[in-house]
Amino acid sequence: MPGGRKKWLTQDQERMIRAAYARGATGAEAAFLAGVTVSVLQARLQDQIRDLRRGRGRGGRRGAAVDPTPEEIAQRRAECDERRRLIMGAEFTDRTDLR
Repeated sequence: MPGGRKKWLTQDQERMIRAAYARGATGAEAAFLAGVTVSVLQARLQDQIRDLRRGRGRGGRRGAAVDPTPEEIAQRRAECDERRRLIMGAEFTDRTDLR
């Protein structure tokens, strides 16, 4: 940081990071949710939030994989189709009703 000043986390940022790690987020995901850079998060993990227990990058901390339900699949597909429409400005054919 210019001038040697540390960028400390606010209470809200610290709370968001702790909650994200508790849910199994990666460091990059936690930093994004808190609105800080990964380097700031890494620095604060050495001092300000040193007590935070986090994964060691060996997997397994997110729990066992769970297959999504058919309803979740349909919802995610609809979200993806909507993003495609916004990006491409095109209409898509409903794949379930091809007449």
